[in-house]
Amino acid sequence: MLENLSSVTSGVDLTQVPPIHQKRLLTFVNHFIITTVSFLNKFAQTCESKLLLCDQKMQKLEAELCILEAKLNSIPGLETVGAQQAASTVVPPTVEGSELPTEVLSTSTSGTTDEQVVENQSAESESATPPAAKDPELARFFKMVQFGVPVPAVKLKMQQEGFDPELLNS
Repeated sequence: MLENLSSVTSGVDLTQVPPIHQKRLLTFVNHFIITTVSFLNKFAQTCESKLLLCDQKMQKLEAELCILEAKLNSIPGLETVGAQQAASTVVPPTVEGSELPTEVLSTSTSGTTDEQVVENQSAESESATPPAAKDPELARFFKMVQFGVPVPAVKLKMQQEGFDPELLNS
């Protein structure tokens, strides 16, 4: 094994070399320990500050989530909408599919974004709304249906307030 080290060493007999002075060796060891400990302290402090920031962000998100859940729970009849929407998830239309009208297909292939396609579809759905939905007195009933209130309940409410429930179907 010493033969393998002969290429590394300079051929000096290490038994004849005097040892390093104790004070100098102690200075080297102390310097190594001090720099290592200061590095580890700085690293630990940086990690702790980043974890504290993450914790604060998570607490803020948790508070916002609680507020959002409270707002959603205040809407009556929303429990049934969540189950209906989970059952029928909306699949974004493809350019090759036949779900889009031809004018939307031509604009979507010419470089428009998905947001513009959604705006076009929402504009078409607004133009397809019945004239009764544009009436300010009846608009709240259509909004109730949009929020997921069962249609028979909305019709009953319309009848109680003196409106024709068949206007909801038109």
